[in-house]
Amino acid sequence: MTQNVRSAKPRNQKVQKNPHFIIDNLLQVQFFPHMNRLHRFLLLAATGLSVSLLSQCSSTSTAPPAPYIVGNFPESNGAGSSRGLRYNFEADSIDALISSEAARTKVQERPGLGTQLGREIYDSSNTTRFFRSHSTIPNAVAQFYYNDKEGAETMSRLDGAKSERRKSGAFDLIPGRLRATVLGGSWRATEPLPYLDTGKRVIVMGEGGDTYAVRLENLTKSRMEVVMTVDGLDVLDGQPGSVSKYGYVIEPKRAVVIEGMKVKDKMHAFQFGTVADSQAAVSRGEKGARNVGVIGTAIYLEDEAARRRAQIAESQTREEAKAFGQ
Repeated sequence: MTQNVRSAKPRNQKVQKNPHFIIDNLLQVQFFPHMNRLHRFLLLAATGLSVSLLSQCSSTSTAPPAPYIVGNFPESNGAGSSRGLRYNFEADSIDALISSEAARTKVQERPGLGTQLGREIYDSSNTTRFFRSHSTIPNAVAQFYYNDKEGAETMSRLDGAKSERRKSGAFDLIPGRLRATVLGGSWRATEPLPYLDTGKRVIVMGEGGDTYAVRLENLTKSRMEVVMTVDGLDVLDGQPGSVSKYGYVIEPKRAVVIEGMKVKDKMHAFQFGTVADSQAAVSRGEKGARNVGVIGTAIYLEDEAARRRAQIAESQTREEAKAFGQ
């Protein structure tokens, strides 16, 4: 949880007879009126070192240090207490706070598109059996990228493309095996989106606020399973992607349209948004935001022999089925 951090500003006030500061509720440092600023600084520094040493020597059963907060404390009316500052000498806590805030600011300032969860949609998929040729090693892996028009053109120039080859429609993701088309629209994803082919990669161009879907076409004569990720997250569970997870089974010479990501058993439409609002950044922070802008696929071809054996075994089992009795 982030907290507003405010530094205390000096105010014009009458000098009290025994002003002092509270440091970590461990001890009180008393400043006498005749002490100059240098004396006070040296005394405060020595006290801080003592507090740090004491905290390191304390029992492990004590409560962990509070988050680093700098701010004004209430001014009391009684003797023995006054306005002061609370210090926490845990440098790691300070560094973590600064690093965390800097990471959030960095993500919020990033331009271009990310994928956020759109409206909840109906999940029309169902389960089936598939016999992978290898349980965890895919036959091929491929990826493509997306961004807004300005970002895509910048990425194209960084790839060294001499001319921006702008196209629209389908593109070969895995030549001879898998073809992809990204569809988009303000409400329903129906229109093929344009893309740039830099010779090194494909960069799809979208618009913020639009819904999109990915159409995957099986170009082979056998079934295949496709594991897909968006911004590094698996589309079937919303968790960090892995090639060993389950995917969508596509029949020979057929296609499927993947319209969204399932998170906590609910399917949500893909929607272009900011990097900061992307599901990767929302669920995984700055670390997840590093993967924004890429869509990955891993394909598994089916072990036809294993599938036939399973079909034969099932047929033999059905021959022994009885209409009446056990």
